[in-house]
Amino acid sequence: MSGIITFRLGSIVLGTASVSLGAATLSNVYFSVANGFSAGSNTITASYSGDSDFAASTYTIPVMLTQQGTMEMITVSPISVTWGAAVSINAYITPYGATGTVTFTVGNTALGTATVTKNNATLSNVTVNQGAFGLGGNTVTASYSGDSNSLPSSSYGGLDVYLPTTTTVTVAPSSVSINSSITLTATVSPSAATGTVYFNWGTGQITAPVAGGVAQATVLASQANGFVAGSNIITATYAGQMLNGNMTYSSSSATTMFTSIAPTYTLSASPTSVSLNDGTAADVSLTLNSSAYAGTVSFAASVSSSAISASAPAVVLSSGGSGSGTLTTAASPSAARHQQRLPWKSGGAVLFCAMLLPLRLRRKRVLTVLLIALAISLAVVLAACGGGSGSKTTPPGPRIYTITVTPSGTGTVTNPVPVTITVTVS
Repeated sequence: MSGIITFRLGSIVLGTASVSLGAATLSNVYFSVANGFSAGSNTITASYSGDSDFAASTYTIPVMLTQQGTMEMITVSPISVTWGAAVSINAYITPYGATGTVTFTVGNTALGTATVTKNNATLSNVTVNQGAFGLGGNTVTASYSGDSNSLPSSSYGGLDVYLPTTTTVTVAPSSVSINSSITLTATVSPSAATGTVYFNWGTGQITAPVAGGVAQATVLASQANGFVAGSNIITATYAGQMLNGNMTYSSSSATTMFTSIAPTYTLSASPTSVSLNDGTAADVSLTLNSSAYAGTVSFAASVSSSAISASAPAVVLSSGGSGSGTLTTAASPSAARHQQRLPWKSGGAVLFCAMLLPLRLRRKRVLTVLLIALAISLAVVLAACGGGSGSKTTPPGPRIYTITVTPSGTGTVTNPVPVTITVTVS
């Protein structure tokens, strides 16, 4: 016996199988709504095609099915909101082909009913109000009604409702010298909120608990704690409040500016005017007063002429203390006569006239110009020498020089402006 048997459920072909040893088997037939089955009595028809020895025939197979079980998966979006916000709730029903409706509830409050379409039932724009929802975690229930082929079922989803918060932050004082203590204060509203505030700046952080809506911490504004000299941005972040794993107060943050002033010191010189003779020296006292600065101050002495020199050793200062040093200035043996060379004392007039040579002048006129230039140069030289052997030499007047003393402290410091000392040499 050979041939083919076709299996049908009504007009739906479930499959075919070849006859072997008088039998044909169709395996893995899924009794589902998608395949045309329904709960209750179903009839499967097996139609034999026949062969050269056996005629075609038909045989019916009764199948009794019960309602299929269902499973739901519920999602709430977003899962964390404040009162007054809107959410969307969706229930996905399996297996495929289920119809009916899904009713959504929170506690004993019905939120609405949605029809199952392509296995999904969605309730959109559900307003989260205080009448139905509580602060913190809420359980949303999706109840599937079932249909003639599918059994009812239920599923649960979570929705977190929290109160929004605002945070402000202040620093007192708002400007201090570096290495001084400051107080950070964060105010969280509503004041019933509890939890932790994180204060952050640069590379530093400190935490403080919230009590009565206020979190406060004291910190040393030092470089070791992550502060820098100048402007520092302080951020206070309230982490929110949790209840049984659910947020009841939202997080919030605020920023403010804090200025850390670099330590400094003052510098003064006494006297600021010195009189010297050629080849002599004098001392000038340098006085330093610290304002929260501790370190070593060195001095760079810049002179207006090489005819004088000046130097001072470094001074060590303690925070809030004072120190003194000595600047020694000396005049060279020729400091009183040291002056800038004038161009006409080195033949400048002759050079000037020589520049006229390329001009197209007659030879006699050129000679006349050169003679005049030589006469002018000779007169200047004689005047500088006192007018000749019969004249009296006039000694040069005092020479005035300046010394600029520039201080430089080690570490983080704001150096004061340089001081200037006037030196008169005669």
